[in-house]
Amino acid sequence: MQELFGLFETALERNLLHHSKLIPDATKTIEGCRERNIKIGSTTNYSRSQMNIIIPEAKKQGLFLDSVVCSSDVTEGRPSPWMIFKEAKKLMAFPPAIWVKVDYTLVGIEEEKNAGTWTIGVTKTGNLVGLGDSELITTTLGELNKRISNAEKLFQVIGTDFIISSVADIMPVLKDIEERMKYGEFPKRLSPIK
Repeated sequence: MQELFGLFETALERNLLHHSKLIPDATKTIEGCRERNIKIGSTTNYSRSQMNIIIPEAKKQGLFLDSVVCSSDVTEGRPSPWMIFKEAKKLMAFPPAIWVKVDYTLVGIEEEKNAGTWTIGVTKTGNLVGLGDSELITTTLGELNKRISNAEKLFQVIGTDFIISSVADIMPVLKDIEERMKYGEFPKRLSPIK
């Protein structure tokens, strides 16, 4: 089994550069966060060696992260909150109720809920819809809307705080979260999946 996993890792690392294109308008979102002095970190199920391939490519496209925590950096990955806690320590950010975490997977949202962060689920450009750039263009509108609707329902079931189509839609959500926090609102807690 270990040998099979090693072969998978090698094949994945060879293909990472071909699949490391930033989502359209992601750099605008990053710039908006930087203008507001928001620190940007990443937690990922990729290993450190895989991220060592991805990070330089991301920088070429304008994505500069303040911190990256990989699943190989902690003893237990998602849905446990350890990657987020390690990230927060590296960024010196607390309490968890001020953190905003964006993810495109259900297990990622569970991780965020377990850490006590605000959660933003991404549909259209995420794993639950499962379409690449070219497929987003060629898929019929009916099929695309059906996939997005299914992703939204799955995010709603686990109590995702906010659901957006793309990371390009984050800035208005951040403003909404700031307003909610002014009035004492906190992120939703994890609800068991039924």
